[in-house]
Amino acid sequence: MDLEKELNLHPKGVCHYKSDIPYLLYTKDNWREIKEFCAPFPVEKTEKGATDGRAIIDLPSGNESFEFGMILIKLGPKRILLFNQTDFDDLFEIS
Repeated sequence: MDLEKELNLHPKGVCHYKSDIPYLLYTKDNWREIKEFCAPFPVEKTEKGATDGRAIIDLPSGNESFEFGMILIKLGPKRILLFNQTDFDDLFEIS
């Protein structure tokens, strides 16, 4: 069945992601990994970045800031979500 018909039959419900979801914890030692993970979106440290790790990523939905200890989640090629550890723990489990 095609997606449009499926959505018309079930306009409300629960869906599941089709594959594993990659994530990366931002630490003081993994800036290169952060840049690779965020590609092709530009990411740079702010002026405060030297002390608290604050950085900004330019996403299609707008700029988002993050700092050490936050978790980045990549949902396909066009979405990166940012979570603190508490929110990550509430929504996801590591497999």
